[in-house]
Amino acid sequence: MDVTNHQTHPKMLTVRETALTGILPEYALRKLVKQGKCPGFYTGTKFLVNYNALCEWLNNQTAGTTKEDNHVQ
Repeated sequence: MDVTNHQTHPKMLTVRETALTGILPEYALRKLVKQGKCPGFYTGTKFLVNYNALCEWLNNQTAGTTKEDNHVQ
């Protein structure tokens, strides 16, 4: 058995469970799901969020912003 090629499984959470982590409000997560921007998949009628991919996606979304970009005039 090759231990060096060990891959971790993604952390899959429901929308509500993801919201409870504090990363985004439930409403915002549901909007992202509806827009097709939230990483994950449907299992029946329930959407499972790939929490690891969501964190990475959010980091990439905010990586290019600076304090000046967020300044409201």
